[in-house]
Amino acid sequence: MKFKIGIILRAIYNTVWAIVWFTFGIFYKKQTRTGAQHFETPAPCIIIGNHPNTLIDVLIIAKEKKAYVYFLANAGLFSTKISNWILSRLYAIKIERPKDVKGRRIDNADSFKQSAAFLTRYGTLFIAAEGSSKLERRLRKVKTGAARIALDTMQRNDWELPLKILTCGITYEKPKLAGYDMVYNYGDPIDVKDYRELYEQDTVKAVKKLTRDIQTKMQSLLLHTDPEDEDVDKTVQILEHIHKNEFGNDHAAQFSISKKWITKLVDMKTHQHDAYNTIYTQVQDYCDMLKTNGLTDKAVQEKGSFFVQAIGRLFGFIPAVWGWLNNLIAFYLPDFIVSKTGMYPGYTASIKLLLTVWIFPFTYWLQYKVVGMLDLGPWAPLIYIISTILLGFFAMWYFRTHKNLTGRWRLRRLKSNTPAVYEEVKKQRLTITDHIFKQITS
Repeated sequence: MKFKIGIILRAIYNTVWAIVWFTFGIFYKKQTRTGAQHFETPAPCIIIGNHPNTLIDVLIIAKEKKAYVYFLANAGLFSTKISNWILSRLYAIKIERPKDVKGRRIDNADSFKQSAAFLTRYGTLFIAAEGSSKLERRLRKVKTGAARIALDTMQRNDWELPLKILTCGITYEKPKLAGYDMVYNYGDPIDVKDYRELYEQDTVKAVKKLTRDIQTKMQSLLLHTDPEDEDVDKTVQILEHIHKNEFGNDHAAQFSISKKWITKLVDMKTHQHDAYNTIYTQVQDYCDMLKTNGLTDKAVQEKGSFFVQAIGRLFGFIPAVWGWLNNLIAFYLPDFIVSKTGMYPGYTASIKLLLTVWIFPFTYWLQYKVVGMLDLGPWAPLIYIISTILLGFFAMWYFRTHKNLTGRWRLRRLKSNTPAVYEEVKKQRLTITDHIFKQITS
């Protein structure tokens, strides 16, 4: 029997999907996709995604996949009678983890049975196979649950079900902040039927093999480094920022470049340790120089006339302040609430997004009504709201880039007062853009 969803659940899902689609369009500046055709693979399928950003990752998958996606959710979310009642009826299947069972033996037999029944009905199931969320770019160890569910489902259906595993790697430019970019990389599907022979010979080996294959494929979709190579990842992130300032911002292209950098630097760290240490030291020295002198890399790049930019900033000041004041509640109340909670950083983007969904429409509606009470004409409230939204985005850009102009002013003072330091910082950046980039890209 093909998967069907009731009219009420369908209406709820479609409404939430529309809100998420619209909100993500505001929250993230640009969303780049590679291999998107793989994500069009029809159900039944299991979607495996990395999980650095809690609820955001889940919403992304639901937004991207053209299907009614159900989710394997940790048992802790079902801990109260109310949450258990809601989640059991809203697209979630409970799964137990060690932290959820308080020392007793984990029992997911019923959850696996539910998952198999759902997939047998040609459903689409999302599994965060790392088992938990942590704010980092690497892929942590993939748990065996996804492989066990996939193989168990196929065994229950005599291996006749066309079940596929779809992988998605999500890379955030700034995971906790709005107004930045993100990249989705979709991998080619894994056909679960390919594991039948091994499964019938040795169930455990089949689970381990499929889990390893998921791990390998997922790592290829991310800017993955092992924990012992944390220094490589931090160095690459700095180089990405400099590369973006120097050559522009094509995230799909930058992803493949960054993958090459990681491979090269990890290899150098192992086999050419002195050369790696030289690169690492040069990059860190440049960052220290920027910090000591209150500069930014964008400022050191020095493209465009400083005076033209300063005049532009001057003329833009009043519109930016107006946009900031009129969006004070909509833009900054979520930040204020999150800052006062002291929550784990990985949850901040999720909470901001949820608050944005409710705060933006309410505050703009309230401001619309207040302006309407002033009797300034029939079009005044609409014109006010449209201009408020547009100037709000302008204000966000204006104040976010203010540090670069300040940095350019400091750089000019550095050139006048301490030319030797000015020449040194320019020389350090030139070493990175003209030598290090070529060395690690070749």
